Amino acid sequence: MKANRFSITDSIFLRMIILFILSLLPVYLLVLFFFGQGRKVLSTEIVSSMQAEVSYYMGQLETELDRVRRLEVDLVNDEDLISLSGSREVMTDYEQTMALNRLHRRLNIIRGSSPYVDSISIHLFRMSRSLNSSRSGIGSISEIEPWNRDSLMYNPVQYDGFLRYASDRITMRVDGSSDLAMDGSPLYAVEIQLSIPSIKAALARFSGNGRGSLVLFDHQGYFILSSGPDSGLVEATKRADTAGKSSDVSINSGGSRFLQVRTDSKLLKMSLIKYIPEFQAFSALRIYSIWYAIFTVVVVSLIFPFAFYSYANVRKPFIEMMGSFARMEGGDLGVRMEHTHRDEFGYLSWGFNQMVASLGTLIDQVAEQRNLAQKAELKQLQSQINPHFLYNSYFFLHRLIKQEDTKNASAFSRMMGKYFEYITRNAHDEASLTKEVEHARIYVDIQALRFEGRIAVEFGEIPPCAAEMMVPPLILQPIIENSFKHGLEDRLTEGLLKVSFLVDRNEGDPVLLAKVEDNGESLDDAALDLLRTSFRESDSGITGLINIHRRLALRFGPSAGLRAERSDLGGLSIVMVLPLHCSGA
Repeated sequence: MKANRFSITDSIFLRMIILFILSLLPVYLLVLFFFGQGRKVLSTEIVSSMQAEVSYYMGQLETELDRVRRLEVDLVNDEDLISLSGSREVMTDYEQTMALNRLHRRLNIIRGSSPYVDSISIHLFRMSRSLNSSRSGIGSISEIEPWNRDSLMYNPVQYDGFLRYASDRITMRVDGSSDLAMDGSPLYAVEIQLSIPSIKAALARFSGNGRGSLVLFDHQGYFILSSGPDSGLVEATKRADTAGKSSDVSINSGGSRFLQVRTDSKLLKMSLIKYIPEFQAFSALRIYSIWYAIFTVVVVSLIFPFAFYSYANVRKPFIEMMGSFARMEGGDLGVRMEHTHRDEFGYLSWGFNQMVASLGTLIDQVAEQRNLAQKAELKQLQSQINPHFLYNSYFFLHRLIKQEDTKNASAFSRMMGKYFEYITRNAHDEASLTKEVEHARIYVDIQALRFEGRIAVEFGEIPPCAAEMMVPPLILQPIIENSFKHGLEDRLTEGLLKVSFLVDRNEGDPVLLAKVEDNGESLDDAALDLLRTSFRESDSGITGLINIHRRLALRFGPSAGLRAERSDLGGLSIVMVLPLHCSGA
């Protein structure tokens, strides 16, 4: 495809712009989603906090007023009060005075026990006298005027619960016994007037400075108390109740939106509502709203510089590169790319120029490498069959047949067949470690017959997790062959060859260590150092131990291969390192 056949609609440049916009869109929508969720969570947390506060405040008020109510009920049953109301005629003036003083002291105690109590009065209707805690001495007892007696006695004001509301007053009244009155009217009454300023001050403390307002009102609409200016909030709440929207946490009043939470008291028959302006409740989100607007502007603004930068630094170099490739495709090996910036395109341009300049050389090198690889593979196949081993084996088989040792001759020929069957298979095939060890055992059995008891062989067990790992063929038998040839062949007695397998987990990933060691006596330090150097520097030979070392490194990576050590038995120890990747390692 020629470079000039591309249009802007087919180019990567347009796709990059579209992809960039599509990449920004989820981020933008995700930020919008999190912003909305954050506002929702914050609103829920604020409402929950307000609800807990309002419930706590109402609980405190309810507990305090209920305690005062209990004191009032207890006062109604006071013995002095009952005596003054029912048996005053049999009391002396001194006894009446002392009883009144005790009642007055008790009134003062109750009044001082709660900040919400403004005054306490006892109305003795049979005596036409009232005892008030706000006065002292003789002035604490006043006469009940005839015009006021009936209103105090019957109290026609309607109320719900034990609180009474009349003329901006909140009172609690408990009537005494009416059994002795002919008309069923009470003989006396205890009336506690609550302090509206104290309740307002408490509401103001509860609401906090600048943190909205608290409104306390009764369910029948007789009484309303607020910690601040009402601003029509209660009326707005009543309209919401009428419309069936009392559960809404947001309310509109005077063109402003308020958060509201409400708690009701069954004991007091009152409700307490806290209002807080939404702009104040969500003031913490203002900075995030500003940052969100800035983020929107930045996201939109990024598209234009990205498009310009992509065109100048991506599309134009691509067009130039496509033209150069088209010229090279036409056979022009003298084409060169010019790119002055030290970026990826600069590296590609340099690489393209190097590729064109070296193309002929690379073709020759590839051909030469292919030739060398074929020769190396042939030499490896040739080295797999050691002619000396082959000759010696057939001479030994000939001797067994000549001696008419048919049993050993049969076993020996069968082992030779299995041996050559394994080594003549495709050199590119892999085998399991179990198969490789079986082949090595066959080789050892062949050698054991040849050496006629001069050499003892010990084979260790393969760890279960490594038994089926795939390895290149003929990696273990040549190592054993090396031990026979260079370490044990000259020993007339007590030769020992030991093959063991160990999983090592001490350093990094687990590895399998396959160790072949002998007790040969011909190994000196110079030969050991030379072998180690050959492994380390990958010496130039392609057969024997170096061949195995290279094959393992190519198959499993640089951490695999062979190590040469001096064996604890006295001879050479070759350690094969194979990485393990099975679950049991």
